[in-house]
Amino acid sequence: MTTLLVLLPDPNRAPVPDDATPLDHLLVQGDTVLASGCSAAGRLPQAAECVLLLPDSAVAWHRLTLPKAPRAKLRAVLGNALEDQVLDDTPDLHLALPQGAAPGSETWVAVMARQRLAALLRVLEAAGHRAERAHPLSWPGQSGPGPEDDSRPSSGYGHFSEGPALEGEDGGQIVWTDADGVAVWPLAGGHARQALAGALAGDGPSATWTATWTAAPAAASVAERWLRQPVPVLSDSQRWLQASRSPWQLLQFDLQPARKGWQHLQRLGRELGQPTWRPARWGLAALVLLAVVGLNLRWWQLSHEAQRLGQHIQASVKTAFPEIPVLLDAPLQVRQALQGLRQRTGASDPADFAVLMGAAASAWPAGAAPASRLNYDGASLSLQRGTWSGEQQQTFAASLREQGLQVLDEGAAVRLRPLPVGGTP
Repeated sequence: MTTLLVLLPDPNRAPVPDDATPLDHLLVQGDTVLASGCSAAGRLPQAAECVLLLPDSAVAWHRLTLPKAPRAKLRAVLGNALEDQVLDDTPDLHLALPQGAAPGSETWVAVMARQRLAALLRVLEAAGHRAERAHPLSWPGQSGPGPEDDSRPSSGYGHFSEGPALEGEDGGQIVWTDADGVAVWPLAGGHARQALAGALAGDGPSATWTATWTAAPAAASVAERWLRQPVPVLSDSQRWLQASRSPWQLLQFDLQPARKGWQHLQRLGRELGQPTWRPARWGLAALVLLAVVGLNLRWWQLSHEAQRLGQHIQASVKTAFPEIPVLLDAPLQVRQALQGLRQRTGASDPADFAVLMGAAASAWPAGAAPASRLNYDGASLSLQRGTWSGEQQQTFAASLREQGLQVLDEGAAVRLRPLPVGGTP
């Protein structure tokens, strides 16, 4: 699955992003970078997913005790709790909480300029890139890519990048993240070294804890001079990929993407397209193929059985009635042949009045009143009777069934007719 990573532009370059604002972007598939560049939203490459990244200068971090409030009112309660910690009016800010933040516990709150973030989301959506997630490049407690053989706990993570320089000093800046938050300091002057004195003093082969350091390619030499030790290089694309997997999802509250049914299906499709689901996809395809093969085999078996039964019926009918030249409708032709045979031999038809009347008389319940009315329609005989008990009714029907007749209860009457073809006497 391809993912388009878009960086929120610097406020000095675009206070409020619009459709002409150049956007730094990265097109990736897994950990592979497919393309990178800087262009307006309308020229961004298409991808299955769009993710927004916020630079360190666009996010402020504040720590507070999470108030207990209903979800619908939590944003307003958070704004009130932060009024004394922020300079802007809280309605102009966008706030985000970490996953699993529990009311009453101390937690971090990410604070951003809402207008700029919402404007970029609208611009991207208008260009066909609906951002479903937004992540910061740095966040409190972030761990860097430290040595695999170093099991010591980390005191923090510092990343060096390009930045302004003072006369006679190296340029660049450092982003430092630890349990106390995120800070950005210029390397020029002594403020960064003073703020990180504890981390620099405790870092070393013999220390019980260590700091993790990385540097952008353009700032690697500056970082090594500043630290007086080798520094691993972390490119911007690698840092963006790392940020795209951040546990912080910043699109919350009123900026949380509304998920419609089709969008849910699209997201589910993208998730199922991930490499981790490949065995499940192969298994599902195998089950579908097996089901199709099984249905076709069962259809073939039923078709073959139906053909065999049809041939058996035709052979039986032609054996019993050789005068039938071509068998088209077996039940109808057999009835017609039987009727002709009865007429030639003088045998009575099961639906004749005399046959039906004689059968009714032989099975009529003892002690029951005679029929008060009868009606014969050429195929069945209806007899008006009195009130019978359930046992009398069952005995009458069972006796006639043995003679090949069917009894239909019509309330105050019973109707007799021959059992249909296939009936059990």
